Amino acid sequence: MNWIYNIKSKMTAALLLFTVLGVVIIINFSERSNSTKINKAISSIYEDRLVVGNYIFQDAQYFQKITHIIENPSYSISEKQEHIAASLAKISDLNMLYSKTKLTEEEKLNFDKFTSLCKEIAQTSSAGSLSKVKELSSEAVVILHNLSSIQISEAKLQMESANSLYNFSNLSSHFEIAILVIIALIIQALVFSSKAVNSIKAPKQFNLN
Repeated sequence: MNWIYNIKSKMTAALLLFTVLGVVIIINFSERSNSTKINKAISSIYEDRLVVGNYIFQDAQYFQKITHIIENPSYSISEKQEHIAASLAKISDLNMLYSKTKLTEEEKLNFDKFTSLCKEIAQTSSAGSLSKVKELSSEAVVILHNLSSIQISEAKLQMESANSLYNFSNLSSHFEIAILVIIALIIQALVFSSKAVNSIKAPKQFNLN
């Protein structure tokens, strides 16, 4: 009956090897998927948060410049309007770049409010009400602070997500190694058992004198 045991051992070993192959393939696909998600998260942190943070910083500088121009008595009203229009044109260019990034729902609400306020500032400046422009510019800066806070919060969430995916991939790798070691030990045990069975010989019969 040794041949039956050998067949069972071979079938068990084949099943274990198939299991090893399945585990490796599943974990490999999982790691590739997680790697793609991590890359997207990092890319989003840079493109949608860090770069946007720079846009917000530049916008704040332009509004600071507008306030400085309005308060500067050496400029005439027409000169102030000209400088304000130039700053608003730069802000408009930044807003165009900002609009092409990925916006959260809260961010979009604030951004839409900001762009509408920029248009109102342009119209108010053209009408010559520079004191109102200064007031509206202060409101715009407050919205910029809100947008900046959103960038920090979203970047933090994306970093936490990327870290979670990395930790999961790391855990999966350790699990894969553990499974492979266990199955390798089982296969080795089956091989040794099969050899032990084959080495057993039928007992010799002695003739009685």
